[in-house]
Amino acid sequence: TYLLRTNNSNMADADDTGAPLPALYARAEALHRQLEQSSLSSGSEEFQTLVSKGHRLLREAYRRAVSTGLFSRNEDGDDMHTNDIKYLLIPYYLGHFELRHSDPDERLAHLDASKRNFESFVRLAAQYGFITDEDKAEWEGKKAKSGDARVAREELMAREKRRRAALARLEELRQQRVKLSQKVGEEAAYNEDADEEEIDREIITTLIQVSVTDALREIKSSEEESEMLTMIAKMRMAGQSIAPPRPSIPKDPKPPIVIREGDLDRVDKRQELMAKMFQPGWIQPKYTVEQAGEMEMRHAVRGGGAASAPGGSDTHHGGQAKEDDGAEETSDADTDDDEDELRRKRDYDSWKDDHPTGSGNTIGQG
Repeated sequence: TYLLRTNNSNMADADDTGAPLPALYARAEALHRQLEQSSLSSGSEEFQTLVSKGHRLLREAYRRAVSTGLFSRNEDGDDMHTNDIKYLLIPYYLGHFELRHSDPDERLAHLDASKRNFESFVRLAAQYGFITDEDKAEWEGKKAKSGDARVAREELMAREKRRRAALARLEELRQQRVKLSQKVGEEAAYNEDADEEEIDREIITTLIQVSVTDALREIKSSEEESEMLTMIAKMRMAGQSIAPPRPSIPKDPKPPIVIREGDLDRVDKRQELMAKMFQPGWIQPKYTVEQAGEMEMRHAVRGGGAASAPGGSDTHHGGQAKEDDGAEETSDADTDDDEDELRRKRDYDSWKDDHPTGSGNTIGQG
């Protein structure tokens, strides 16, 4: 019921930030999950209200954690209590809440704050030893950077494979935790606390490892987006257009390529024609020379000549030519039909001359 409230009054704010650290963290973590699964638009007022609320809770939780000395430089992961390890995720969640702010005028500021929070989280995870060797090498810049796209793709696939394996292990651990909680009887009660703490510790450390991989990806993404937005801002200040240039199209296209009879039999001519094909500005062939000649002859017979070919200078004449063509084609078709009918009638008359009436009746003729 708490997460469904979107009231942003000062009294509600005071109640939220005045809660103990465990309650602050639990509410902020629940808000993070709710926004991850939300169907609301990221720019809607309700969504942004939840973002501001979670961001406020996490800032207060981080202030409490620092003031109580939870993040000490003199400790490692083995020295931390299991219930305190989860607070290392506070800057990680803060980074995600920063990215969810939708104010375009403050986008650069939110990207910078998000990047700093993710870096703080990875630094803490490395300090306490909750990070894989591969992610640690990437964080410390020990991996040789290569411009080879294939190498970059392989590294990305390897990282995603580690992430999926960690997520599968996390789900397995959570199922074990549920089964352990469902045990009853004296056998389950014996050393139950130790088993639960061991599983809880592995769950949170595995979750941190998954989050480190995600944070490294978000750091790189934030850097690229910040660089792009900075470049766009500089272009606008200089009065330059940020729209991509349109491809130039020649005003006067080159004449079509004519392939004459015998051209394809010559190897040199064939290669020359192949080199000319599919170049910008060339009108690609739509019909053969023979077809073009037939079209010109047809237009000439109909009285139009070469000027009456498709694409003539006068639209009205072109339209009239089309009407005349249609009428002539109809007349030709009618003439063909009349000749067939006349031929059929003549054949029938000849047959009647050879076969007078009654000639086929043989009854009574012997």
